[in-house]
Amino acid sequence: MLFFTLFRFTTLHFTMRKKYQKCGETLHLIIYCLTNYYCFMPHTVKIKMFIIKYWKSLLALLIILYLSFASPSTFKDIPTFRHADKVVHFLMYAFFSSVLVYDFHNDNVVLTSKISFILTSLILPILIGGTIELLQSSVFRPRSAEWLDWLFDTAGIIAGFLFTSVLLYKMKDINSPDNKKENNG
Repeated sequence: MLFFTLFRFTTLHFTMRKKYQKCGETLHLIIYCLTNYYCFMPHTVKIKMFIIKYWKSLLALLIILYLSFASPSTFKDIPTFRHADKVVHFLMYAFFSSVLVYDFHNDNVVLTSKISFILTSLILPILIGGTIELLQSSVFRPRSAEWLDWLFDTAGIIAGFLFTSVLLYKMKDINSPDNKKENNG
């Protein structure tokens, strides 16, 4: 399989090199080959790369799934206050959204595809929260679904998204070369 993949990549490389050498655009050739090499990878390699890149987001999701589907008796010894479950929903999903934004920022998805970034950092967690609420009422009894929980999930997702996006933007601004020159000179 690896030999076949390398053969396809090499054939594509030489075909595209002729096309781009006429134009003198070697940078475009390099970008084209690197981006299309990912397409030739076997699925198992793609899955491993995904897990390595987004392990923090996957861990946050697994924690949310455990806390959402565990039996209520698991948490009976934890001291609570009125509407503590709403605060927990808000914080869990704010954390999840923040980790997603951070992972995507580190993978430069923010720079390449704003639509993918927004869909995955905002819409996907909202859908996950709604699906979890529906599953709690139908599959994981004695858990119950509340639309107010989903509202707090959504509020946490939006808050985490905005907080982390602004924080990363400010950090990028602080670490920019122009700002370093002003501070040094």
